Amino acid sequence: MNFLLTTQYKDSWYALPAEKRTEIVAATVAFHDKYLKAGKLKDTYTFADGTLMSIWDVANLEEMLIIRMEHPYAGLVDTETAPFLDHKAVVKLRNEALAAARKATKK
Repeated sequence: MNFLLTTQYKDSWYALPAEKRTEIVAATVAFHDKYLKAGKLKDTYTFADGTLMSIWDVANLEEMLIIRMEHPYAGLVDTETAPFLDHKAVVKLRNEALAAARKATKK
């Protein structure tokens, strides 16, 4: 199941000493490497305003929440987790729903 994880720094991140932030960034790089190698983290993007977005491929929402709590930034960022389907899956589901609706109206 695919998820989009969006994170934005809280003010508490900026209140940390620079050394502590550097430490957390290093831990985050290791965290990302771990999940990239495991095939769970697909990609990460950083925007100019500091927003981070990452794409995850995990078994279910429970696994995503566990990973999210393990993240070194946990507690220092606001996060949003949203499941999503790729375009081909959406087209397939729509076609199946249309076929079922046509079949139901013919009865």
